[in-house]
Amino acid sequence: MQVLTTQRFGVVEYAEQSIIRFPWGMPGFEQEKAFLLLRREAMAPLVFLQSVAREDLCFVTLPVGLIDLEYELKLSPEEEQLLGSGDRLCLAVLCVGEQTSANLLGPIVIAETAGVGLQSIRDDARYSAQHPVFESGRGESSCS
Repeated sequence: MQVLTTQRFGVVEYAEQSIIRFPWGMPGFEQEKAFLLLRREAMAPLVFLQSVAREDLCFVTLPVGLIDLEYELKLSPEEEQLLGSGDRLCLAVLCVGEQTSANLLGPIVIAETAGVGLQSIRDDARYSAQHPVFESGRGESSCS
């Protein structure tokens, strides 16, 4: 087991195989390519995406299906190839402020079994990067 010290969770133990690799990084954080998915029962359904390299970088996310029941993921052929086949976890990064919003325009898509992820930025305006979180119902957490 390896040890990572984080600002939000203190010391976290993890196995090398639990790291999610982002080969392309993420917009604004292109140099950050290794993250851990952290789930805490007391904070469910939140999912935390903690950088392995930076103790201060942790994205707070929610499964997109909990924000928009009818969310339709749109991936490019290159993104499909990178993720491979199989189950995918589709997460919206939250922006917490006066009104909590979620980025549905650029969801984070993770193939947990393969240990790979990416942030997929849509090429249309169907969804917003500042979608209000508390307007919609609840749904499933996976996307296909």
